[in-house]
Amino acid sequence: MNAEHRRRSPLSLLAALCLVLLTSGIHAQRRTTQTQPAPRKPAATKPTPRQTAPRKVEPTPVAPTPPTGTGRRTFIRWRGREGVDRYRLQVARDREFRDIVIDRAVTGFEAEVELPQGDNFFWRVAPAVREAGEYSAPEAVVISDSVMRSPEDVGWQAYTGEVLRPQPAPLRGAGTSDVVAVNAEGTVFALDGANGSALWTARYRPNARRDDPPARPAAVFTPVVVRAADGDRANVVAAYDGGVRALEGETGRELWRAPLGGTVVGGVVADLDNDKVVAELAIVTDEPALHFIDARTGRAGATEKLDGALVGGPIPFLNGAERGVAFTLAGGMLDVRRLDGSRFRAVKFDVPFTTPPLVFTGPNGTIVVLGTEHGLLYLNGDDLKPLGKVTTPDDGPRGRLAAGDLDHDGAVEIVAMMKSGKVLVVNAAGSIAWSAAGAGDAYSSTFIDLNGDGVLDVLVPYERGFAAGLSGRDGSLLWRVDETKGAGAASAGTVAALRSLAIIGAGSPRPLVVSGDQGHVGVRAVGLPDAAVKVAAQ
Repeated sequence: MNAEHRRRSPLSLLAALCLVLLTSGIHAQRRTTQTQPAPRKPAATKPTPRQTAPRKVEPTPVAPTPPTGTGRRTFIRWRGREGVDRYRLQVARDREFRDIVIDRAVTGFEAEVELPQGDNFFWRVAPAVREAGEYSAPEAVVISDSVMRSPEDVGWQAYTGEVLRPQPAPLRGAGTSDVVAVNAEGTVFALDGANGSALWTARYRPNARRDDPPARPAAVFTPVVVRAADGDRANVVAAYDGGVRALEGETGRELWRAPLGGTVVGGVVADLDNDKVVAELAIVTDEPALHFIDARTGRAGATEKLDGALVGGPIPFLNGAERGVAFTLAGGMLDVRRLDGSRFRAVKFDVPFTTPPLVFTGPNGTIVVLGTEHGLLYLNGDDLKPLGKVTTPDDGPRGRLAAGDLDHDGAVEIVAMMKSGKVLVVNAAGSIAWSAAGAGDAYSSTFIDLNGDGVLDVLVPYERGFAAGLSGRDGSLLWRVDETKGAGAASAGTVAALRSLAIIGAGSPRPLVVSGDQGHVGVRAVGLPDAAVKVAAQ
């Protein structure tokens, strides 16, 4: 570079300085714009009509569940879109759903949620077939401990070993409320209903020595309660390692034995010859075979081979002058037999049955209802022809069906325990009246008016506790009994592992609900709420 270029005039230096200052200002302005954007007025938008707007999901009132553990549980239910059974459920702390605490997919029209600490929560749902549709309007989650409780000083517990299906029985005569239970080792217990003390016990192996280990039968036969000759007391027909035997209800003394081939898996007592004097026993063994026995003497009657394994147990079939027993068999067969063993009704379907038959008399005659893998099937009792069905996609009944006129309108509702753990109630028109979760530990249901509103409520073993009472109107939780401290959680799997409830002393000042406990250590009795006592005493 020559000297002429190295020398700059004062004017040239001033121009360069201005250029540097100008450039620095531009860069500073750019940096300011990147970190602190200037507020902009939102652009006006024009609403556009939706082409296919999903139908709005209408919410229904929340059925509250009391606090448990560190969080609080409650059920949320809604009416769904026809043909849509999958939804996206959101729960948030604010109505605008900016602070969402639960966001999950749900199959069905209800969900149980456990909420974190806090006072105010809101929920909404949207159909979620392929992607979430329009959300329902936000609804407040009601958290309340208004569920009825049982008095803590009423009830008892007997340590008998695992018992699933205890039964009430007037073993010592009219006016007594006793309990008959059999544990997993086949030992029969007769318990005083007032305090749970043992009246007597009977082992599965009657001739075993005292130091012999207990036998565990291949199938646990629920004892059959049979009225004694005097009509006031009841005796018990139980299984032993060679057949069945009758035990005197008051003392446990053996009255008779009936040797049978195979393991006893089911039985029922009914006046099958309509002589109004002697009841007959229908006993099924795993050969499979059906045996008829005189309930008073143990004298053997007809024996017939069956076409498949028994599903559930035999049921009395009384249709006018026709009398017999009905049972469902593996392979989709419904079989009805007379006292002499002959078949007078039978039908076979392509779909397997999952429950024993439910037989009842309606305004139009005898109705037979059966559970299948896909729902409920209704048959005409006269000819066993189908009358209709109730479809339950991706779910099916199990255990034992029950029938009751819950709202006293002269029409019978059907109550089913479902594989999903739900309770399903179907009205006389064949429509689902309501369903409720929480019965994953239930084999069957029973009924009583818990709150005195004139509607029979549904009592079931509760998978998150001992027992629960659901409103006969809508399935909302009315009553709940938690398990005793240290009891294990329900481990429901096969039908053979499910529990049922029994009510004893229904006409007494303090009726009790009895069932096996979830700890599998014994039988537990709990008093019903005061409101139910008044109804039960009427």
